[in-house]
Amino acid sequence: IWRTDRGLPIGSYVGEDGKRKHLGSRIPVAAGRAGGNFLTAEIAHVARRESIYRELGAMIDEDRLFTNLLSSTAMVVNVIGPLKLELAQATCVLHELIPSFAGTVTQVLFEHSPGRGNPLFLGDYTAFDALIRYRTPEGRYGFVAIEAKLSEGMSEPAPRHRDRYDEIAGTCGLFADPTDAALRAPGVNQLYREQMLAQRMVDVGPYDEGYFMLLGPALNHH
Repeated sequence: IWRTDRGLPIGSYVGEDGKRKHLGSRIPVAAGRAGGNFLTAEIAHVARRESIYRELGAMIDEDRLFTNLLSSTAMVVNVIGPLKLELAQATCVLHELIPSFAGTVTQVLFEHSPGRGNPLFLGDYTAFDALIRYRTPEGRYGFVAIEAKLSEGMSEPAPRHRDRYDEIAGTCGLFADPTDAALRAPGVNQLYREQMLAQRMVDVGPYDEGYFMLLGPALNHH
């Protein structure tokens, strides 16, 4: 409905039978590159810039970002992109969202990790969809780390298990039972890793405090 209201052409995908088929939640590559998957031209510019200047090792699926209307990859840029353009607005938004927030936003990052592959953290490539940095009046450095879901469920396959996960889970103080197998189940495993990564960013630096936020529409019951 949103695509047709904006006059965007229908996109397509290749099915399991190898044939290309129309799909209403996609737009063609040309329309995507022109910014069709974003709410404003300014946000489209943010998306292009973040794709080009991504962090080393950052996994950004450009097809999902530019042509898939139901991807969280594009949603997080549409939602957080305006905050990157207006840091004062970002500060106001966080004050509304988080009652205990008492900082001023200094930077907004996408597909961010404090250290991909760094054993000081998880030793893997876990990253946040977005991360908002701030500083408090007392000079404390903080972050709001964001994982975004739009149409996706919580059924992603769990990655290869690492002993480092067990080590951090047992000492980070986040889990009532750090050995519970449910934490390592598909879907939940992603949040398990991201929560531990956020805690490590406080425990070993470079931050004094932080928040971890799961962002998604209420109708995504997963």
